Amino acid sequence: MICPASLKEQWKREIEKFSEEKAVVSEGTPEERAGLYEKADPYFVILNYETILRDYQVVNQSAPDMIILDEAQRIKNYDTLTANCIKSLKKKHSLVITGTPIENRLIDLYSIAGFVDPALLAPLWEFSQEHCYFDHRQKDKITGYYNLTALNARMSEVIIRREKREVISQLPNITQLDIPVNMHPDQQMYHASILSGRCSGMSTSVLRS
Repeated sequence: MICPASLKEQWKREIEKFSEEKAVVSEGTPEERAGLYEKADPYFVILNYETILRDYQVVNQSAPDMIILDEAQRIKNYDTLTANCIKSLKKKHSLVITGTPIENRLIDLYSIAGFVDPALLAPLWEFSQEHCYFDHRQKDKITGYYNLTALNARMSEVIIRREKREVISQLPNITQLDIPVNMHPDQQMYHASILSGRCSGMSTSVLRS
């Protein structure tokens, strides 16, 4: 699994809690990390995006059955080193988790979908011709999109997207609990002095007008 560095330990806890499989975080020297990838145990190895750039070759040699990307917007720019490195990893299966590509640029969606299935959205030039309007003065500037219904149908085979309107009935009701807290005398004095200064300023402004 590949995720941001700040989420590695959290993913380890969640995996072991819900799957009852062993998970380890890739860390240590290059030699120690290489040994970790080569072992049959544990079932899950968790890396961050920076580590995969350093360990690309040895990870490829271990031939993982499945690669999961969390916060997959990290590969939304299709021509970056990170995107090209990760999309060239050998794998039998893949899963990406992200909340941004559909809401932002279609080119972001194109790049992320390329990790799941490089052939799904065809070559970039063809995808652009089918779905993007370009500025007639700046050929590389996208001004709008079209034919999105066809794109949605195309993506439906690989994407699971649950919108709020679909799950709103499953969400718990919001409970609001107001707890009044008295201010410390020092806080009261501080707020009173600020209020006094504002009122004084307002009075001065009125007199000057």
